[in-house]
Amino acid sequence: MKKHYVIILLLSSFFVQAQEAMSGKTSISLDIAPLIVSPKRLSVGVAYQISPRFFVGIEGGKSFSASWGRTHGESENYKLNQYRFEAGYILNPNNDHVNHFLSLDFVGINHKETLLDGDFWVDYNNTSKRYSYLRTDYSRKKHVFHINYGLKVFFSDSKKVGVEPKIGLGIGNTSVDFTNTINQKEIDNDQSLWGVNNRYELAGKEQIGNVNFQIRFFYVF
Repeated sequence: MKKHYVIILLLSSFFVQAQEAMSGKTSISLDIAPLIVSPKRLSVGVAYQISPRFFVGIEGGKSFSASWGRTHGESENYKLNQYRFEAGYILNPNNDHVNHFLSLDFVGINHKETLLDGDFWVDYNNTSKRYSYLRTDYSRKKHVFHINYGLKVFFSDSKKVGVEPKIGLGIGNTSVDFTNTINQKEIDNDQSLWGVNNRYELAGKEQIGNVNFQIRFFYVF
């Protein structure tokens, strides 16, 4: 994670210098979608318009309360940090009110909690085993590439303030570990009703499709 923070700081420095050289092309944003869907987080970003068609951006997100995390069950020491790098192409830069765009982004999530009184699954040579626990340290790392389609909708002719809804599809790699487990016991491995376990119940690595949805309000300097 330290390397990621260094990259974010370097890009932030680039954006500040770019703003000084080309005023009016840098924007800040607040994404409200992560405040609606759990695990919740506050997510802010900075973007720079390289040319009428191309832009790049960075974004950072952080959870500030344990109540923003697990919706069922008890936990402690909840922490979640997220970062995003994005490059986009505007399809109709001459439109004064709505710009359609395509973008590629890379998202990383680092999520930790201490879970209380639950269970999880582990796969051993294509055989699933289920364990209960009294207490365990949970760690989830997720990295995703998305292809997105979005709109920049400006609220006025000045094109200073607007909203940016965006949706995308991608492939994500997730790694989940349960460590320092107290009172771990093997139990019956009955699957859930639909045969799908949530993010708190499956140990190991998994590659799966991912849907990206954002609603960013932005201000252009």
